[in-house]
Amino acid sequence: MIAICNSLWKVIDVPDNFHKLMRSDGSYSLACCDNYDKTIYISWNLSYQKYKQVLAHELCHAYIFELGISIPTKEEEMICNLVADYGRNLFEIVDLIAEQIKKARA
Repeated sequence: MIAICNSLWKVIDVPDNFHKLMRSDGSYSLACCDNYDKTIYISWNLSYQKYKQVLAHELCHAYIFELGISIPTKEEEMICNLVADYGRNLFEIVDLIAEQIKKARA
């Protein structure tokens, strides 16, 4: 269980053809963030690096749900992709600059 805002969420590895991963067109996604049961379902057939990227994307959806943010689906997907693709790098840069500022102020 993980805490997101004031809710507890589960992350569960599932087979590629798990029913929660099925889209409306019958194809399957790599993961699903279900706000009703507070669970992220993620395919167990992903490489370690892809798993981390997909999990970051789905966690972003969970935060959007928990914060009550209502935006069009296309924009939400763009935000989640941005976080998944660049979030780690963004915080590495923040840490690097913050450390430099901390040393300069000492």
